[in-house]
Amino acid sequence: MRDMKMSQDIIAMLENRIEKLEREIYYKSAGTRAPKYDIAPKWRAYSKELRHHTYAKDVDALSHFYNKELGLPVLKYWRRGDDKGTMLSLGGNVLEIFGQDEEKSEYHGKTSISSRVPNVVAYYKKLSRKNVRGLSKLRENSWGDTSFDVIDPEGNRITFFTPKDVISYYSTGKK
Repeated sequence: MRDMKMSQDIIAMLENRIEKLEREIYYKSAGTRAPKYDIAPKWRAYSKELRHHTYAKDVDALSHFYNKELGLPVLKYWRRGDDKGTMLSLGGNVLEIFGQDEEKSEYHGKTSISSRVPNVVAYYKKLSRKNVRGLSKLRENSWGDTSFDVIDPEGNRITFFTPKDVISYYSTGKK
């Protein structure tokens, strides 16, 4: 277990160095320097996958537009009664199209995002200790992940999730 912790620390150190080098390359190629207010040098990305959610009155028409007209590959789709959705690849990120029933909506924003995090349970506990406003309860979902939501001041939903097999690994060390 100690070796695993040391390995994780080394990986984190290398990821930080790579991020710093990527920022340096970006600013040099742009012929500028990083602004003084840029928090990126101090911020270690917690998420490696971002999902943008779009809510549509006609899921099929919007899915057709993004898939057939724009050429985004379909990763997954479902049609279960009123529960309709499509997931499309956005070059390493995901566009999710959901049917919108405004009367049943739990929030009132125009958009939502979901972010895959390494350990959703630990992140939930961290935000709970900080008393973050708009924090939902942690939940296990039937589609294979554990997640929670935060509603921002404009009513937009941010969902953080971790697949169940990853949570199992963190809990037991076994997949």
